[in-house]
Amino acid sequence: QVCLAEEAMTGIQVAVEGYVHQGEVTVYGVLDSINYPGSSSFLRHQYPSTLPAPVIRRLHEVSERTMRQIGMDRATFSIEYFYDPRTADIRLLEINPRHSQSHAEMFHFVDGVPNHHRMFRLALGGDPAVPPGGGRYRVAAKWYYRWFGEGRVHQVPTAEEIAAIERDIPGGHIDLVPAEGQRLSTVRGQDSYSYEVA
Repeated sequence: QVCLAEEAMTGIQVAVEGYVHQGEVTVYGVLDSINYPGSSSFLRHQYPSTLPAPVIRRLHEVSERTMRQIGMDRATFSIEYFYDPRTADIRLLEINPRHSQSHAEMFHFVDGVPNHHRMFRLALGGDPAVPPGGGRYRVAAKWYYRWFGEGRVHQVPTAEEIAAIERDIPGGHIDLVPAEGQRLSTVRGQDSYSYEVA
């Protein structure tokens, strides 16, 4: 006896990460989630968000009220929103009752510790607070190279070629997804619209 009513959401997709410790809600990061043009497949996640400060404050406030209302405690969370700059509306897409593993390296680069730190501190009964900005970089991004159709991987870069790129770009790290000779449709963990290549 359940009815689910949905409506289309438009605007800029953004993720808010935080935790609840002893009933106190703390938001520690807001990230932009940018899609390939004309697609719902992620192009990149970028931390910190480039949204204006008043919008970031509103996202903090909405997230804090939401988590207080549902009564979550001693846990991390990641909430996804759409912000529409034309109307200034903020619409909640989903609440994940955990931090995002996918964002860990970006937090490490900017804040000096991965977001896993907060989860471990909560699990051990400690205060997970970390001063922001303790990392080596002011901005970090996770970029997805995707292919929008079936295909077979004919060649992948060698370990030496990847190492050379990573040496030339400080903080750069490349993860290849399919193996040489593999059909893209056999690669596990893909979205419904594209194939992640790297």
